[in-house]
Amino acid sequence: MIVPVGAGRPAALRDGETGLVVLAAAALATYLAIGLAGDLRSRPVPYLAAHAALAAVMLLGWVRVRRLGSRGVNIAIVAAVLFRLAAAVGPPALSDDVYRYVWDGRVQVAGIQPYRFAPDAPELAPLRDADWSRINHRGLRTIYPPLAEALFACLAALGAGVAGFKLALGLIDVAVALALARLLRASGRPADRVVLYAWNPLAVVETAGSGHVEPIGVALAVLAIAWLVEGRRARSAVALAGAVGAKLLPLAIVPSW
Repeated sequence: MIVPVGAGRPAALRDGETGLVVLAAAALATYLAIGLAGDLRSRPVPYLAAHAALAAVMLLGWVRVRRLGSRGVNIAIVAAVLFRLAAAVGPPALSDDVYRYVWDGRVQVAGIQPYRFAPDAPELAPLRDADWSRINHRGLRTIYPPLAEALFACLAALGAGVAGFKLALGLIDVAVALALARLLRASGRPADRVVLYAWNPLAVVETAGSGHVEPIGVALAVLAIAWLVEGRRARSAVALAGAVGAKLLPLAIVPSW
């Protein structure tokens, strides 16, 4: 006997999954439009309207995930990956920082220490390309900590350009959501709350859309807290050190750690 897909499950559960997928599809289309829109700083009103709509979708999605349980969480995480893939299409949305990341990676691949020269230094003139003029504060040497610079070097060695950097940072942002899921589980809180980050439009647009480096430090900082809650102090210390090595802001949680 052939059993139809979904048979044996309550109709409300199947409807909940369908509704969650529809919400995810609507958000995915919006993120794709944002990714293709170019620099959103010149279109603040349409962007803020899209942001508000995506925030509403996030809240509606959270309500459905709460009803669906672990299967809803899984669907939400898969959708979060797709959101970031869509947002990574096209040029940076709200920032030009990613051009500095790509430059720092290229400098390291050329065998030059990234803290030594500013982008406009004559010593680095042979490395300039069409995106060099888009680097902000070209007269200043880089400010990014060593773990972030190591990531830039790895991506540059793989031949990643601006789009590749944005995609990589967007996928690292998914690791933030997974680290939050671990923290929620370790602290006895509902796993569905991870949707409030995984589907948050600010997180998606600032990481995959704009190419910001923050997800490395955030993922490691959240892991440090999760492992501390689990009693894994050595792992927690290593993760916290890595977080500081990627972004200096996690130094603020050292006293409470």
